[in-house]
Amino acid sequence: SGHFLIRGEHHGAYGVLYPVVIAPAWKLFSSAPEAYAAAKAIGSLTMSLTAIPVYFLARRVLRPLPSLGAAVLAVVVPSMVYTGTLMTETVFYPLFVCAALALVLALERPTVVRQLLLLGVCLVAYLTRTQAVVLVPAVATAPLALAFADRRRLRSALRPFAALYGVLGAAIIGVIVIELARGKSPYDVFGSYSVTGHTHYGAGDVLRWLVYHLGGLDLYLGVLPFAALLLLVATARTLDRPARIFVAATVSLSVWLIFEVAAFASPLFVIALLVWIDRGLPRPGRAAAISVALAAALPGVLPYERLIDTPAESDTLALLPFWWLQEHLITISEVVLVVVAASIVLACVFVLLPPRWAYVLPALVLAWFVFATERIEDFDHGVAKASIGARYQGIKLAQRDWIDRLVGRDANVAFLWSADDKNAQFRLWENEVFNRSIGRVYDLHGPSPGTLPETQLQERTDGTLLADGRPVRAPYVLANRRVPLAGAVVAADEGTGMVLRRLQGPLRIAYAITGLYPDDTWSGKQVTYTRLQCRGGRLTVDLVGDATLVSGRQTVSAEGKTVTFKPSEPATLTVPLRPRADGSCRVVFTVSPTAIPAVLLRGSSDTRVLGTHFTAFHYTAP
Repeated sequence: SGHFLIRGEHHGAYGVLYPVVIAPAWKLFSSAPEAYAAAKAIGSLTMSLTAIPVYFLARRVLRPLPSLGAAVLAVVVPSMVYTGTLMTETVFYPLFVCAALALVLALERPTVVRQLLLLGVCLVAYLTRTQAVVLVPAVATAPLALAFADRRRLRSALRPFAALYGVLGAAIIGVIVIELARGKSPYDVFGSYSVTGHTHYGAGDVLRWLVYHLGGLDLYLGVLPFAALLLLVATARTLDRPARIFVAATVSLSVWLIFEVAAFASPLFVIALLVWIDRGLPRPGRAAAISVALAAALPGVLPYERLIDTPAESDTLALLPFWWLQEHLITISEVVLVVVAASIVLACVFVLLPPRWAYVLPALVLAWFVFATERIEDFDHGVAKASIGARYQGIKLAQRDWIDRLVGRDANVAFLWSADDKNAQFRLWENEVFNRSIGRVYDLHGPSPGTLPETQLQERTDGTLLADGRPVRAPYVLANRRVPLAGAVVAADEGTGMVLRRLQGPLRIAYAITGLYPDDTWSGKQVTYTRLQCRGGRLTVDLVGDATLVSGRQTVSAEGKTVTFKPSEPATLTVPLRPRADGSCRVVFTVSPTAIPAVLLRGSSDTRVLGTHFTAFHYTAP
């Protein structure tokens, strides 16, 4: 459309650059599944381009061959599995390295042009992912870190960066003034993460999770790059100036990034390892001991028993190889022992390895990256199988664009969100991604997970659903089968319970049933069926009992009609529907006898009064 719209509305909580990058896929392919595949290819290529800025960043401190090695390691990190997804990581990863390169260039020679270039790259990164706002304090503190490493007085060291601090200060003040003038919170610049600014976090919790993040990053990197950077920091004042500049930039970026997604900084740590090797593996006693001890200890503080679970499938990739170990070779309580033992071995190698074998260290890091990636991709809880599982939680049909194939890609299909179960969000997200025809999303009982635009509905007494006081009109609606909507069913995904209906009028509730237990077909003594905007007709119910509760026959009666049946045999009952003064039809079914499982069955704790199963209701119009 040429506009950045989400569900037909402007929504500023997400960056615009990533949609721009993958938009050609949807322009070239009319089929959403084909466009999805093309978008993944674009993301894969874009993320792989990270090797280029990594090489040029490494060349500021390394010779060509080690720089090439850094570029290779940067594109074999486990996070490269995200190239198979539609995520902003695929664009932000190379942009972050570009920001690091621009920062190093500005620290080397702080001309106005280089400082403005740095701020421009940071802005582009922010337009990709709002978390890039941490680049602001990172670039602001980098000159301070360099002044410390250079043993220079702050005033003289910071004077060349007047343009940088002037623009940053003006931008911060401008954002605050504009947001307050709009009646918004300044935290809104964080986009979808703005909620973090309104949430209270205890100091102890923040510190604990900060340590966990450090431990997770250390584990992700394979200990050695982490130890190398710590040692370079400890000996920064003894390094040559290009190395001091690189360390100042890396520390500033990593320290601030650790509060969000520290894995983006992995290329900087890899370069740090190669810089340490290139400078002759300096290992001054106390500094080396402290650096190596910290690097070896941090992975051991992670609560593996709590973290190794389903969320790790996509959020904590470094844990997946250890999840595989836990399932095949060791117990969950032994994971920390394996991690600590491996960390100690790597620490010993780091300290004792002779200089002539120095490049064994990046080879070990490469081996860890390859092993971790292989387990992440080819494991029962790896991203590949998790992706397949998520796909079939949302759509079980073979054709993911099943709606577009039926009604056309240009049709207007409303989606009715009813929060039916824990997988409901998959049914929403996947159907709207793979079907261009799905437009606005309406909430029946409350919003779906996330902060995407949705419209809350209100129900009139006659069942008509209103949005902003007006009836909702659309040719089609997609909703869960449990939602009793009016309209003819034209297609269904039986596996997920999603039903596509053709509407003849405004979106409305067709009927209501009371007397059944929640998420069950069991009735109590009475079941009431109310059909709204009813012109009469017939209602047929399908019944089946439970012979373990009722040994004799059961009777269900309504509107002068009765059916008597053995609980073990299915039965049906058809009754007439008669319009009432309010335009509805109502039928009350009475079941006799009823039973309480806790009274009749030994060991049962079910105290419900149970009648029979009402397995289906079939309406026939007059």
